[in-house]
Amino acid sequence: MKPKGDRHMTTYDFQDGAGPVPAQRHINPDDSIGGWVAASARVTGNAWVSGTAQVYGNAQVSGNAWVCGKAQVCGKAQVSGNAWVCGKAQVYGNAEVTGDARVYGKAQVSRTPIVILGLPYTVTISDTHIQIGCLSLTTKQFHTFTPADARKVDGQQGVDCFKTFRKAINRLVETHTRKEPQ
Repeated sequence: MKPKGDRHMTTYDFQDGAGPVPAQRHINPDDSIGGWVAASARVTGNAWVSGTAQVYGNAQVSGNAWVCGKAQVCGKAQVSGNAWVCGKAQVYGNAEVTGDARVYGKAQVSRTPIVILGLPYTVTISDTHIQIGCLSLTTKQFHTFTPADARKVDGQQGVDCFKTFRKAINRLVETHTRKEPQ
């Protein structure tokens, strides 16, 4: 499928050291002009690239995925399904963000995140952050998160979920964020 663009290929510097490369503004499904997409990257289907978001390198965004705000998807990364990459988040390397995954804030994902469905809240664990429903925390913040904090977020349901699933989520966070041997 041919990517949609504003039909005005120009050059754009993605500040990745490659200098200006052929790129165009993405035309979103509602015909609004979106963020920048390099000619080497692909945005297909009903995917959105809005705000000043950038998709470059050999990255692919497809399905009903959203890349918004100042987010970047680059390298050989793939964002698909109903996934969102927003804020100042970066998805790069060979990472695959799929399904209903949400990557927000300043999260950095260089490998495929863990997505847990079927709990009261969708949980996404990336290299540096954990997203639980609408709550985005660094992994360090998650380790100091308390039942009182959970109550502030979602009352008793937040506390119950926190107490029930904290140990399992903690193990997944520790395993996923562990540095791989070089």
